[in-house]
Amino acid sequence: MLLTTIHRNSSASSGSRFSLAQPWRTQLQDGFCSGEVFVCWTPGALHVQANLIDDEIVTSATADNQKLWKSGDVFEIFIMVEGHKDYVELHVTPMNKRLHLHLPGVGGKAQPNEEPLSFEEMLVSPVGFTSSVTQIQSGWLLSVAIPASVLGMARLGSGTHLRMAFARYDAASDREPILST
Repeated sequence: MLLTTIHRNSSASSGSRFSLAQPWRTQLQDGFCSGEVFVCWTPGALHVQANLIDDEIVTSATADNQKLWKSGDVFEIFIMVEGHKDYVELHVTPMNKRLHLHLPGVGGKAQPNEEPLSFEEMLVSPVGFTSSVTQIQSGWLLSVAIPASVLGMARLGSGTHLRMAFARYDAASDREPILST
């Protein structure tokens, strides 16, 4: 997970930019498609935009709050407020189906010796964030607005410390999904 201090600026030219990669590999996997992520904020919400190169859009998702990581192409956002154990996990598909989970800690456990919560116990319904997706010739673009309340905060402020990770499953009809982060 990346630790970053969020910076306020409503212009699209300022914020934090990330490139998706496979840092656990010595070289990129065959079929790897790149992606760029941009994050900025307003007092009321964290904003995430992604440009995902994709040769073939594949998804079987039909509704919000399904196990989208099993459905094909999906973009994932993980956010933890610095100093907290709990975090949110948010997913968006190319068809704009969304998943919203609130986990008490790593592996769905508040304490290491506890049983993990079930998927249904971590599920947030209705989904608490908004998203829009546009399919383009080279892949798909997405924009996500995550209200401060989703992070358990009344407002976001300069100097707020968040741990964030972005991941992507790039699916295809003839191979297993390729993971990047």
